[in-house]
Amino acid sequence: MNLSDRRVVAFREWAEKRFAIGSGGYPEGEDLLAVVMQAVDERERQWQQLMYDATHTGESSEFINYLKRELS
Repeated sequence: MNLSDRRVVAFREWAEKRFAIGSGGYPEGEDLLAVVMQAVDERERQWQQLMYDATHTGESSEFINYLKRELS
């Protein structure tokens, strides 16, 4: 995720105002949004790895389509 993207910056500003989050109390000086964004990025990496594994182990196209539906 590109943290300097204007949409990300705007969302962070909105969330900080709306939910009073964005500073302190998180590991290594991170704010809540950074922690959430890292979790989303990790989920995306896991999904990509699962899809890679499924397509490179000879899984059927039906199973791959099922994974796509369930993980999206």
